[in-house]
Formats: sequence, structure tokens, C-alpha cells
Amino acid sequence: MKSRPLVSFVAAVFNQQNTVVESVNSMLRQSYENIEVIVVDDGSSDSTFEIVSSLQDPRLKVLRKENGGPSSAFNFGISHCTGSFIAFMSGDDICDENRVLEQLEFFEGMDADLLFCVPESIDENDFELESEKMPFIVADDYESANDYFRHFFYKGNFLCAPSCMIKKIVLDAIGPLHEGLLQLQDFEYWIRACKLGYKIQVVKRNLLKYRWNLKDKSNLSSPSNANRINVEHKYIMQSYFDDASPELIYGAFEKETKELAEIGTYASLMVAKAMIYLHSEDDDCRQFGFNTLIDILDLEDARMVLRELYDIEPRDVFQRLNSK
Repeated sequence: MKSRPLVSFVAAVFNQQNTVVESVNSMLRQSYENIEVIVVDDGSSDSTFEIVSSLQDPRLKVLRKENGGPSSAFNFGISHCTGSFIAFMSGDDICDENRVLEQLEFFEGMDADLLFCVPESIDENDFELESEKMPFIVADDYESANDYFRHFFYKGNFLCAPSCMIKKIVLDAIGPLHEGLLQLQDFEYWIRACKLGYKIQVVKRNLLKYRWNLKDKSNLSSPSNANRINVEHKYIMQSYFDDASPELIYGAFEKETKELAEIGTYASLMVAKAMIYLHSEDDDCRQFGFNTLIDILDLEDARMVLRELYDIEPRDVFQRLNSK
């Protein structure tokens, strides 16, 4: 390795007294020694803070704040980092001892701004779970923000947040995690990264054990949080194309928008967004497509595009929503 930059682990923890020591120790025992570990207790009601505070290591900084959710705790931890790389972590997952070393080596050898690995999934008792039943997969050699932006739209998140390492200058440019999101804040963050053109890479190495706690409802991976996930997903998808450049939209959805890209007007871009939504199998997204069409029917240019390319008149818009 040409240089040995400081890497800052940031872990937001909450009521994880049974797993936090193993998690923190996995960070401190890295073969790469130039690290700092920032642990933020998000107002735990158990002994998590006291347990972590008892650990003795000059590289460990333990902070405490009132409960505000994982994004709030993570953002607070970031404000105390001094490293040029940030490694995401949690209070119940376990790092491989070579995680930092290998991720830095991958950064040196590939063009990446955010780097992920493929985790090994474990349960609350440290038993390995069958990988094919877990949602974390490796995309088919995606190479650009366009590829990821398209995948996120049609198939959702497949990146494991605690496996992420990101350049600090990139994290600062993307901004803080959305503190109103408790379940899908990472998904929204990856989408923002794509909109800004940052490069995501996934390496096919198991450098993290990701814990699925199927019994503890306070754990973010618990199935009991499904309702909140659905609400947050709807929120994210409704604004999916906000602040996305025409180049990203047309590049990621070339099959759906080729003729519209050639027109290159504001009206054609709005029609493109509507048509992409309507290509989705998700009912909420199809509704957003219908809403977008309604919004642009006042534009003569949009009506002309709909008429000439899709043979759609204003009276036909509702039928479009109900056709697959």
C-alpha cells in the first residue's frame, strides 16, 4: 500500500448490550492499525453505553446523545471524525480483521468513491444464515452510476450499509444521512450518490458478518419494521428523479426513453419520468407516473410528445395507468 491514511469507523448503537463488545472489538482488532473508532450511543435504555465506555483503547471514542434515530447518531459521529476514509459500522455486526486493509487496497486498485463488500449473514446467535435467502446480492458487474440508479429503481437496495467505506470528501459532498428516515436512510443515500455521479463498487469478499436479529423488534433488521419500510420506500420513490440530471435519467433508462432523449426539451424530460414510473411493477410508482402525466397536461409541448410518440390524448391518461 502506497499510503496509510487514517480510517474512521463510525458506529451508531442503541440497546445492543449483548453484541456491542464483539462488534467494537472487531473494529479495534483490525490488521490495519491507523484507525479511530467512533461509537455513538443513541440514548440506549440498557447498559450499552456503560459497557462500551469500559473498553480501554486510545483509538476508541465513545459519545452519547439523546435518542434521535440511527441517522442522527451517525451524523453526530461523523462530526467527530478526523479520517480521510469513513467505514460504516453498527453495534451488532462483526468486521473481518482484514476489512480495512483490503478495502483500502481495493480503493487503490479500482475507480471507486463508495466501496462495499458482500456480507456473510448471521442470526442473533452467530449462526450463519443461508445466503440465498438474504437480500444482499452482487449486481452483475455494474460499472456506472447509471447502472446502479436503474437497479435501485426497479429492484431496490442490495448494498449492505455496514460494509461501506467511503472517501470523506465524497461523504461531505453528498451530505448527511436523512434523519427523518429510520429504515431506508442508506438506500436514499446511495441514490443521492448516484445523482451526483459518484462511483459505487462492490467487491466479492466476505469482510463483514451482518446480523439479522429476527426476534428483537428494536433491531433495524427485524421483520416487524416492514410497515415503516413500505412508507419510507414510497417517500423515496416519489422524489426519485428530483435533482437527477437529464443525462443520468436518459442514460439509466435508455430503453424507456430513447426517443424522448432525442427531443431534449423540458416537456420530453417530464414525459420520460412519467413513462419510467409507469414501466414499474410497483403500484405506488405507477401512481406517481399517473400524477406526473396529470401535472404536465397543461403543457402543449408535453401533449404533443404524448400524442406523437405514444398516441396518448389527455382523455387516455387514466387508461395508461391501468395498462401494464
